Amino acid sequence: MIRYRNVLLATDFSAAARAAASHAVAVAAVAEAELHLLHVVEEFAYWESFNLKHFPSQEVFEELESNARIALADLAREEELGAGATTHVRHGKPFLEIIRAARELDADMLVIGSHGQSGLSETLFGSTAEKVVRKAPCAVLVVRHPEHRFEMP
Repeated sequence: MIRYRNVLLATDFSAAARAAASHAVAVAAVAEAELHLLHVVEEFAYWESFNLKHFPSQEVFEELESNARIALADLAREEELGAGATTHVRHGKPFLEIIRAARELDADMLVIGSHGQSGLSETLFGSTAEKVVRKAPCAVLVVRHPEHRFEMP
C-alpha cells in the first residue's frame, strides 16, 4: 500500500488553489501525513539599458513575502489546520520552486490547483500545473475549480 508521509500544497491563493487546499488537507488527514503549504513569489528579470534588473526589488519582495506568510496562516486557519501545517515562502519561477520544494521536503504527493486557462499565452508558455506534472519527483494531484467548465475548442 502507498504511504503518504509528506503532502505539499502549492498555492497562489486563487479560487482554484483554494479548491486544491481542501483536497490536500483531506489526503494529509487520511494518510496521517505532514502537510506543507507553499507559495512562490514570482520573480521577473528584465533588461534596463545593459543591466539585468530583477522585479520585485528586495523591499517589495520582503513585503510580498510578509503578505504571503499572513495569507498562508489565514489559509491554515480557514482549513482548521492549527499548527498542523508547515508554511513555506519562496521566490523565483513558480514551477521550478514547487519542484525544488517537493524534492527538498521529500514530498510523496504534490497538490496544485489549475485555472483551466486557455488561449495564446497558455499555448506558448504552458501552465504552472502542467510544467509541475511533467517534472515533479512525486505524484501530483491537479484540482480544477469546481465551477470551471471545460469547453472543447
